[in-house]
Amino acid sequence: MRGWMETGFPRTPEAGSAKMAGDRGVSLGMAVAIVAGTVLVIGALATFIGYRFFWEKYALPKRLDVETTRWEQRLKQNPKDDAALAELGVVYFQKGDLQQAETYLQKALKINKDNPAAAYHMGLIYMSQKKFADAEKEFKKLTARYPTNPLGFYQLALAYFEQGKLDAALEKLKFINDNIDGTISDVYHLTGRIYERKNMKDKAIASYRRAAEFDPNFKPAVEALQRLGVTDLPKMPAGGAHSPSR
Repeated sequence: MRGWMETGFPRTPEAGSAKMAGDRGVSLGMAVAIVAGTVLVIGALATFIGYRFFWEKYALPKRLDVETTRWEQRLKQNPKDDAALAELGVVYFQKGDLQQAETYLQKALKINKDNPAAAYHMGLIYMSQKKFADAEKEFKKLTARYPTNPLGFYQLALAYFEQGKLDAALEKLKFINDNIDGTISDVYHLTGRIYERKNMKDKAIASYRRAAEFDPNFKPAVEALQRLGVTDLPKMPAGGAHSPSR
């Protein structure tokens, strides 16, 4: 789909040219069939584009409104349902209403301090508010309870990074690579940022390069390499993005 978007609409025959049809030895019936087929293809593409536009601009917000109503109705049945409170908080987070999201997430955590969705999104809100110490507390609780989920560890490392706790951040990123998943571009990118802040240029470049190798379309890593003067950037292979063997 990305390649089609980059190259634009496929070229189509010049419909309605009798001379062109005659020169190519194409019968009138065949020409009509070609034109009809072209119209169908263009119509299908237009429908697909229209559907994507509709989904992105209208259907997704509508779905969030449906989810809001659903969880509000569930709360009416049980105002102390921490799962419903957490889900409402997540929905408002997705809507961009962080104040309302925080209200529901805090209520959920007051009832059940171990609710993972509430803790994770509350941590994200703290990060957006630059309350990094508070975010650290939430992500620490998550990593203790879910030691095989990379999201909590990554966000904890990011909270450490924002507070200048660079070695602690590196430790969490290394844990992800060694024990959970060693193919996450964001992990290598953040590792590069840490080494760059530590003025360890060679290690920063190696980390950024690793991130770009796993995903050549990962712009932050590519831009970091360019900023550091790297010219031999990883290129997208013929088959698309790839993960090199470890």
